[in-house]
Amino acid sequence: MLDPLTTVLDALGTGALHQDGHIQAIYMSLNDLVQEKMKGAAELDILSAYESDPVLLRVALRKALKKAGVDDDRKIIDTAQELLSEVRSTPGATASNLQTWGTVESYSQGKYHQVMMNFETAEGKSSNYNG
Repeated sequence: MLDPLTTVLDALGTGALHQDGHIQAIYMSLNDLVQEKMKGAAELDILSAYESDPVLLRVALRKALKKAGVDDDRKIIDTAQELLSEVRSTPGATASNLQTWGTVESYSQGKYHQVMMNFETAEGKSSNYNG
């Protein structure tokens, strides 16, 4: 199971790109909940920009979500989990079984993506994946 912030970040990144109407509705609900939680925060613009560049903004948004207490908001976490569950159960939504653990800087999902991932273990050791 993913930590709450990773769950929310993955859901925001996945939901923004998905074309299914039901998934889009859950995404909009999640986005509204997160915006409400971050209301008045200087970092709210990061949330708006995350959709267009999730790789570049993932670390900054993670910090902003943590600062706003999103990782302690059960309704946001449940909505994010619901969105990811719907994506996984939608036929053709995933070309592979997406599993993440530890610190993941970025991810890409689909049939024709070039993926470069950088991982860091708890001991601070790094490893890279290109595929």
